Amino acid sequence: LSSSSAASDVYKRQDLVSSLSFDDFEEVCWAKVGGYPWWPAASIHKDALRRLPKAVLDQKPNFKCVAVYYFNDHNTPYGWVPLSKIKPFLVNKAKFESEIRNKRIKGIKTSAKMIEKFDKALEEATSFFNSFEARSG
Repeated sequence: LSSSSAASDVYKRQDLVSSLSFDDFEEVCWAKVGGYPWWPAASIHKDALRRLPKAVLDQKPNFKCVAVYYFNDHNTPYGWVPLSKIKPFLVNKAKFESEIRNKRIKGIKTSAKMIEKFDKALEEATSFFNSFEARSG
C-alpha cells in the first residue's frame, strides 16, 4: 500500500506487501468473514487486483467475492469476502461499533486488546472514507 496517510502502515510480511495506491480502492465498507466481527475495510478496484501480493491472489475462491484491504490488520491485511458479507461503511458504522463495544457479537469474545485494534481500524477507515468523500466532490 503506498502514499496515503490514512493507510500508512508498512507491512513487514514480504509476501503481503503490495503496490496498491489510494486510487486502487473503490469504497470503504464493512467486511465479515467467519468467526470474526464486522471489520472496517476498503474494497479493491478490479483493475488493481493484479497488484495484490501473489499469496493473496492464490487464495481467491471460486465464488463471487470482493477483494478487500482490512484496516489495522497487520497479519491478514487482504482477503476475499462474499458479496453478501460486504456492507456500506457510513450507514453501518454506529451499529457495528456499538456491537463490538457492548460485546454483543454472538460467538465472538471481544477483549480490550481487540477493541483497541478495532478503534485504530475505525480511525483509519474513517480517515480513508473522508478522503474518498473529498475526492468525489
